[in-house]
Amino acid sequence: MLLLMAMMANSQSKVLEPYFQKVLENNPEIDRLKNELESTKSSTSYARALPDPEFMASYFLTPMETRLGAQRAAFSLSQMLPWPGKREAAYNISVSQIEISNVQLENAKLQLWKDFRMLYYDIYYQYAEISLLEERRDWLKELSGLTEIRVKTGQGSAVELLQIEMALIKTQTKLDHLGDHLESYKKRWDIFLNEENAEMPSMLYLWEVIYDHDHAEMEVFALENNLELKRQDAENKKLMEMEKFTEYQSKPDVTLGMSYTIMSERQDVVIENSGMDAIMFPQIGLKIPINQKKYQAVAQESHYKSLAGESMKNQMEFNLKLQLEEEMAIYHEKEEMIKMFDRLIQINQDMIDLMAKEYAAGRRDLEDLLKAQDELIDLQIMKEQTRVERQKVVANIDYSTGLKVNN
Repeated sequence: MLLLMAMMANSQSKVLEPYFQKVLENNPEIDRLKNELESTKSSTSYARALPDPEFMASYFLTPMETRLGAQRAAFSLSQMLPWPGKREAAYNISVSQIEISNVQLENAKLQLWKDFRMLYYDIYYQYAEISLLEERRDWLKELSGLTEIRVKTGQGSAVELLQIEMALIKTQTKLDHLGDHLESYKKRWDIFLNEENAEMPSMLYLWEVIYDHDHAEMEVFALENNLELKRQDAENKKLMEMEKFTEYQSKPDVTLGMSYTIMSERQDVVIENSGMDAIMFPQIGLKIPINQKKYQAVAQESHYKSLAGESMKNQMEFNLKLQLEEEMAIYHEKEEMIKMFDRLIQINQDMIDLMAKEYAAGRRDLEDLLKAQDELIDLQIMKEQTRVERQKVVANIDYSTGLKVNN
C-alpha cells in the first residue's frame, strides 16, 4: 500500500512538479524559513566557542604608591574557561534548533504542496462542470433541430421549441457564471506562481488512488513520517538539551590570566628592585554562582517544559490517529458514492436514449426528456464533485503521512 501511495504521489509530481517548483521559488514564507535555517546553521559555528578573551589597560592619573614604587599603568589579559560540558550543551541546543528549522521548512513545503493540489482540484472541477454543461448545450441544440422538424411535420408544438430555448438560456447562464468562477481560480493560480497568465497543464485530470484497508500499516507510517510530530520531537530534544545546559549554568567558571604593571622607581629611599615592573602569571580566578536557588528554579522549569513537550507529542499522536481514521472513512465513503453515481449515470443514459427514440416517434413528451437530461447532468456533476472531494481527502492523507513531492 505504501509503495502504491508513493507511486501515486510521483505520478502527480510528474504533472504538477514543474509548476510547483515555481511556487516554491516565489513563496515568501518558504524564503523566510530558508533564511531562518541558514541563520541557525551559522550560529552553530560559534556555539561551542570559548568566551572572548578580555584585555584591559589602565593608566593611573594619580599613581598609586607601593613599597617598590608608584604604579603608572597596568595591563591584564584573561580567558574564561566554562565548566566542562557547558559549551557542548550550548552546541547541542544550536544543533537541535537547526533540526527544528529544517523540519519547519519541510513542513511548510508539504503544506504548500497540499494547498497547491487543492487549487488544482478546484480548477479541474470548474473545467469538468463547464465541459458537461457544454455537452448539454450541444445536446439541446441537436434536440432543437429535431423538434423543428417535428413542428414542421405537425408532430410537435412550437411550445416545445420555447421549452428548449429556455433550457438553452439557463445552460448558457450557468456557463457564463462558471467562466467567471474559473477566471477567479486562474488568478489564484497566477498568485501561486507569481506571474500573470501563468501556464497551466495542457490536460487536467484526476489521479486514481487506491488505498487498501491496512490502517495499522498506514498509522505506523504516519507516526514515523508526519512532519508535525517530527517538529515536536525536535522541540522536545531541544528542551532536554536546555535542561542540561541549565544545570551547567549553576557550575563555577574558571578564569586564567596574567597582569603586567609598569612601576616607577622610588626617589625617597633606596630599595632593592625599586621601579621594577611587576608580572603576575598565572592568575586563576573562580566565578561561582551564589544564588543556586535561581538556577534550581530554572532547571525545574526546563524539566517540566520537557515533560509538557512529551505530553504534547502524545496528544498529537492521538489526534493524528483519529484524523487518519476519519480521513480513511471519508475516502471509502467517496469511493462508494462514485460507484453509485456510475451506476445511476449509466441507467439514466439508457433511459434518455429510450426516451429520445420515443420522443422522435411522438410517444414521449419533451418535458420528460428534458427532465431526464437535467438529472443526468446533475449526476455527472455530483460525480465529478465527489471525485474532487476524494482527491482532497487523499491530499490530506498525504500530508498526514508526510508524503512529499520531490523538490
